[in-house]
Amino acid sequence: MITGADRELVYDLGMHDGQDTDFYLKKGFRVVAIEANPALVAEARQRFAHAISDGRLTIVDRAVASTDAELEFYVNLSNSKWSSIHEEWGNRGRKGFDKVAVKGIRLQDVMAEHGVPYYMKIDIEGADGTALEQLAGMTVKPAFVSVEGGWMKYLNMFAAMGYDRFALVNQALVSETRPADPPREGRAVDHSFPMGASGPFGREVAAPWWTYDEISADRRAFQKLMEQIGREAGGDPAKIQAERERRKLGWYDVHATTQAALA
Repeated sequence: MITGADRELVYDLGMHDGQDTDFYLKKGFRVVAIEANPALVAEARQRFAHAISDGRLTIVDRAVASTDAELEFYVNLSNSKWSSIHEEWGNRGRKGFDKVAVKGIRLQDVMAEHGVPYYMKIDIEGADGTALEQLAGMTVKPAFVSVEGGWMKYLNMFAAMGYDRFALVNQALVSETRPADPPREGRAVDHSFPMGASGPFGREVAAPWWTYDEISADRRAFQKLMEQIGREAGGDPAKIQAERERRKLGWYDVHATTQAALA
């Protein structure tokens, strides 16, 4: 059942430096933010001390995983946003990582304690699939969900859960986006999205909502484009990346909902 049981609640899975949490709070939502990096958790607890004391923000200092046991968390030294419970992700950029011990937590346990959110953002470097698998097993699901990565496997997982409308957001363009005015989610806010932010959500997503067939066709066309770019670049990763940047083909978030939620 896809309802978004608590329409005033948002989950931020992968809080990082709090740029998304900040936006959700400004919009007037209560937020449950999950972050495994102890240094970032400490900074967020200072930055959002007022929201925490007011009960508008709960920070869960764990890593979403298939276990509640202690795990190694790899803090990426190239880009802290790439930090992960998976070593290959934590070592992206090849500048090394620091290892810290963190506790895992299952998404169903978080939702059992804090409730089912209206919207759930998932951006947890290499563990996104784990979160979606756990979400699939829950009886009540958020009305809106987003996950980093415009891959068919995620679209297929969403479709199997009962979601039937999808939006694809080019994250390289999010910093050029502004919140909807008049608002379609929460309150009206004056907010600029920094590079790396997830951006607007729910009915304010700055992209068209497509059926599964429509977004599947788009993903097939994108794959063909990337193959063409690869051929023209002779397979050179640097040239491929340069061409992607020239065309503003960034990384993508997939948002999922239902026709009923959009009505």
